[in-house]
Amino acid sequence: MKQPAHNQNNSHDPLSVLSPWWKRADIGTDLSRIFMLILLSLGTGFIFNTIYIWPKQYPSSMNQPHTLLTQISMEHAYELVQRKQAVIVDTRDPEAYAHSHIAGAINLPLSQFDNYYPDFASQVEKSQTIILYCSAGCGIKEKVATRLQQHGYQDINAIAAGPKEWAAAGYPVAKEENPHITEGERQ
Repeated sequence: MKQPAHNQNNSHDPLSVLSPWWKRADIGTDLSRIFMLILLSLGTGFIFNTIYIWPKQYPSSMNQPHTLLTQISMEHAYELVQRKQAVIVDTRDPEAYAHSHIAGAINLPLSQFDNYYPDFASQVEKSQTIILYCSAGCGIKEKVATRLQQHGYQDINAIAAGPKEWAAAGYPVAKEENPHITEGERQ
């Protein structure tokens, strides 16, 4: 009995899928399919990451101006303030400022920025170096920096410490029973 000849070009032959890939006649087609699948996978992953992951991971950076806020050490901040080369600004609320603040700091709370800004602008020129602080680990100073940049201030720095850390390092802090301007006087 004569056996039928094995034709490798016959795509209907069920045994053709068992032959090694390098011996198959349709290798070019297979490689182009693999290449297209890889491109499709990469494209799908890029679109997924761009649409679904990136905005959720970095929500605060979207639709907001970029703030150039240089972090400096407490030692450097103290030197600048002592030489009167910088103004130190407390960005916490007035109650926290009254309780304890870095000696010589001006209070410019984010929660009442519009009320406090006119007094701040009359005391601090736009060309002066500004050092912002809040409590250690808070993010208020970045928001105040953005607002100050919108008003034309450019040389804005920050320390990653509050009055508690400042005092622990041996630098002077102050307490006020009655802040210089009360909330009632501002309204």
